[in-house]
Amino acid sequence: MAGPAHPLTAAQMREALWRHYTGRCAVLFEVSTDAQPEPDAKVPLRRRRQIDVLTVSRARRSGIGELDLLAIEIKVSRSDFLADVADPVKQQRWREVAQRHAYAAPEGLIRPGEIPAGSGLLTVAAPRTASGYHYYDVNWRVRAPRLGSRYQTPPWLTLAFAYRMSRAEAKLRGLASGTRDAGESAEDMRAAVAKARADTELLRRERDRAVNAAAEWKAAFAAAGGSLPCAHCGQPVRPVSLRSGHFSAWRHVTRSDDGGCDLIRGGRWVPVEPADGPEPMRSFV
Repeated sequence: MAGPAHPLTAAQMREALWRHYTGRCAVLFEVSTDAQPEPDAKVPLRRRRQIDVLTVSRARRSGIGELDLLAIEIKVSRSDFLADVADPVKQQRWREVAQRHAYAAPEGLIRPGEIPAGSGLLTVAAPRTASGYHYYDVNWRVRAPRLGSRYQTPPWLTLAFAYRMSRAEAKLRGLASGTRDAGESAEDMRAAVAKARADTELLRRERDRAVNAAAEWKAAFAAAGGSLPCAHCGQPVRPVSLRSGHFSAWRHVTRSDDGGCDLIRGGRWVPVEPADGPEPMRSFV
């Protein structure tokens, strides 16, 4: 099987998944389970199993508890994926904890038929550049099935969330400088610094994208004379309210155009929108 046209690194995969899910889910990286004895092991060891990405959102279906957890394992090489599938114990713990489990891989790396039962497949296309900003296409190739009922988030996972919040708040308040967790090695600290730099770069790109998008919108709006044509009647409309950074309501510049536009819209309650208004929201279920 040929590899993907544009190989992606694990860091690029994390960035793509973060961009895809942020805003609708909490996106956590490298979350570990509680220590559990390894089944069928010659030596009775207790191990923690780590998942690359864990998304957490409010459950929108009944019977699965208050939270909906999706555990995602990132694979950027076939050998790593095949080794993982050959050892089902590695992912079993997360299949028991999360409502859904999936593998995420660059497009073309894994065949849908290779995905084991109980898991899904998310593919990430090579980044394409628009206005100096990288966009990734993330799509379900195999929809992750619901793995039974999960009525309660495990206490150890809630505690892990609390510890993360505690450490993040300490850093924000400047209380964590000069301290480190017990047992943290110099290598762990270097990895933490590298991750912090990567997160900073990710936020910088997100900020630049927002700034560029705002500049383009302002330029287009100014070029149109401070108004845009109505999608229904073609008469000029202007925004009248701003919500969450987006124009949420529009009105005709000339109030007398309201009546004629109502007739064109068929007398139904349809909001006034510009002809080149925002695209409709996409479902992410």
